[in-house]
Amino acid sequence: MTAPKPGTDPKKFAAEMPQLRAKLDYADETIFKMTPLVFGTLIDMKPDSQNHASHLIITKDERADLINEIDTLFGQKLYSKDQNYIVSAASVLRAALKKDFRSSDDPWE
Repeated sequence: MTAPKPGTDPKKFAAEMPQLRAKLDYADETIFKMTPLVFGTLIDMKPDSQNHASHLIITKDERADLINEIDTLFGQKLYSKDQNYIVSAASVLRAALKKDFRSSDDPWE
């Protein structure tokens, strides 16, 4: 910590904190709301034999790496009942990656 620079007003910064916090919360909420759309970009829209989009554009290994990365970064927070927006976004993405989509290196039906 250093001494405040001349001309800075600590009271002004303190007054701005609620607005800054609200902006950060809004950004986190937006990330959470966009997570299903982000997952949607991983879906290969080429239909399978039943005319369903059932494959992802990533391989089994890439999918496993993403799940592992989420598990490593968020750990037990993923299973907490009181999650913030960022942890909730990670939980949503992890759950989507665990669904029964086939990976790009799985055979097509």
